[in-house]
Amino acid sequence: MGHLLNAQLPPHRAAQQAAGHAHQLLQQRLDRNVTGAPESASLMALLQLLFSPEEAELARQIPTQFMPLTKLSRKSGVSREELDDRVTAMAERGVVMDLEHDGQRYVALAPVVIG
Repeated sequence: MGHLLNAQLPPHRAAQQAAGHAHQLLQQRLDRNVTGAPESASLMALLQLLFSPEEAELARQIPTQFMPLTKLSRKSGVSREELDDRVTAMAERGVVMDLEHDGQRYVALAPVVIG
């Protein structure tokens, strides 16, 4: 059997592979937390349900302790306005926690909790 070298994936397969990679990197990030999140097919399926590939990429950059949105904007390269919308959508689904204090919005990645 021959091997294809430098073969290009069809665009839809390349997009699927990139999306899976974003979720895998998020799983690795979650596994570094105190509660851990060992890799499993079930966890990967959940992450793909809960996070779009773009959200998974953003979530990797959100700490488990509250961070000002302005600082996350600088860190992630996402504009403050777009970040505000994305964090709101993620907070409504419970995958991040947000709060406002002294006129400033903060965000933290929700921990993985079994139960």
